[in-house]
Parts: sequence; C-alpha cells; structure tokens
Amino acid sequence: MSKKDKVVPVRFSLSDYELLEKKATESGLKISTFIREVVLAADKPRSRTVVPEVTRQTYEELHKIGVNINQAIRALNTIAKGSEENSSTRAGISDMAAVQSFERWGNQLQEQISQLRAELGGK
Repeated sequence: MSKKDKVVPVRFSLSDYELLEKKATESGLKISTFIREVVLAADKPRSRTVVPEVTRQTYEELHKIGVNINQAIRALNTIAKGSEENSSTRAGISDMAAVQSFERWGNQLQEQISQLRAELGGK
C-alpha cells in the first residue's frame, strides 16, 4: 500500500454523512477507505449534460407556449362543461368537435414539449 500524503476535504450534509457512515460500516470499512474504494472504482464521473444556450432559450419559450396552451384548454373545457349543463351556453359554441380537436392537438403538443424537456435534461 502506498503512502497517502494528499488530503482532499469534502463536505457532506448530515443526512448524506449518516448514509455514508452506514454504507461504510455495512462494508466493514472506515469511511475514508470506503470513499477511496468507491471513487477509484468508478469508471468515470457522472457528467452533466451541457445544454447550449440557444437550446435552453428554445426550451424556455416552448415551456411558455405550453403553459398558454394549458390555459386555453382549461378555458375550453370550462366552456364545454358549461355547455353540457346549460343549453343556452351550448348555442354559443358552434362546433364542439372543433373544441375537442383543439384539445387533442394541445395534448399532443404537451407530449412533444415533455419529450423535448426530457431530451434537454429539463426541469
């Protein structure tokens, strides 16, 4: 075993330290030995995906559009529910099929935005 003459200070939250302590104890190792073995056994560190700024801005704009679509769909649903309960309101809606079509389109767009969010490592 080589001499260990380098020290790397590391900070942990109390809950993380307690978990680390538990795992080291379960492994039958001192905390420093456990950390060294886990770190040195790792193939490579977890890396964060770097998202280009233009992509991040696009995502933010798509998110805003998605929020607006949600609001529009909620409003249409409110109108549609009111029209089912009140026949006079129904006269104000010329084509419920169009409302339902818009709702389906909005849901599809929301799914696409969710997929984009996942691809960008989004929120």
